[in-house]
Amino acid sequence: MNINFEEYDLGMHRGGEVHLVEHSNRWAKCFSLVSQQMVDALAPYSIELHHIGSTAIPNIKAKPILDILGTVTSIKELDEQQKQFENLGFTWKGEYGINGRRYCVKYDISQNIGYIHLHIFEKSHPEVKEHILFRDYLCNFPDQALEYNKLKESLFNKFSSDRQQYTNSKDSFIKDTLKKAKL
Repeated sequence: MNINFEEYDLGMHRGGEVHLVEHSNRWAKCFSLVSQQMVDALAPYSIELHHIGSTAIPNIKAKPILDILGTVTSIKELDEQQKQFENLGFTWKGEYGINGRRYCVKYDISQNIGYIHLHIFEKSHPEVKEHILFRDYLCNFPDQALEYNKLKESLFNKFSSDRQQYTNSKDSFIKDTLKKAKL
């Protein structure tokens, strides 16, 4: 996967600090390129890929890391593809704290800058529906997306040096948004 991610406005130093940037139309283009490369490299193994997270929502700030949701029919069969993901330059992290997930990260060669967070679940896993529902709701209701953006900016001002606290503090907004989206 020879993509210069900086050309697509992506890349964030690892560690505890949060970095938010203005939305870039290049993120969607990069997702298309990355997903096509993954699908081609994994063939005939089948994986469905979705652009999720804040980089998938127009007009809001985001950490400059591409979040991708992959869905498969079997995690067991996916585990047999680990070497293929590593050949694509991903670091395979296994479940990484979420049952039924496989988590992979694409870093620069020094492993200091992250470009892609890839979350893979079986299609029936509840996380799949929630990630897509949250993204679609914010894309369809720009006022809600702007509220999310305001929250993110506020949390950034409070927790810019504590990435975990920044992430955890968005939880109630995400849960409330999912409730609205399910109505």
